[in-house]
Amino acid sequence: MKCRLKEWIAKSKRTQADIAKEMGLTDQQLSNWVTGRSVPPLKKAMQIAKILGCDISDIWEWEED
Repeated sequence: MKCRLKEWIAKSKRTQADIAKEMGLTDQQLSNWVTGRSVPPLKKAMQIAKILGCDISDIWEWEED
């Protein structure tokens, strides 16, 4: 799965810290999702997409082997 969260956060002109705070997350939790170290639960992924004004599929793309 390819994560484009970093791009969408940059487009929003907000910081990861701003978004993490709004979502009730630690900066580290959001950072782990941005870097692909972990994947958020679906409910949190939907919340991020809503905050960024996009669809989940804009942020996380399935890569075929």
